[in-house]
Amino acid sequence: MKIVLFTENYYKGGLDTFIISLINNWPNKNDHIELICNYDHPGNEKYNSQIMRDFLLTTYSLNNR
Repeated sequence: MKIVLFTENYYKGGLDTFIISLINNWPNKNDHIELICNYDHPGNEKYNSQIMRDFLLTTYSLNNR
């Protein structure tokens, strides 16, 4: 199954910890997990360093910067 989590967040903290814990403890190792997050979220580095399973981090921008 493909699982997609979408978030728009501008502060590092509690939501990041929740998402990291959710992905790391996802019960089905065969599920494909994609996390979609705004590109300027300061927690993106934390996702890459603390999530210990295969997942795809996709970033987006609603503003054409």
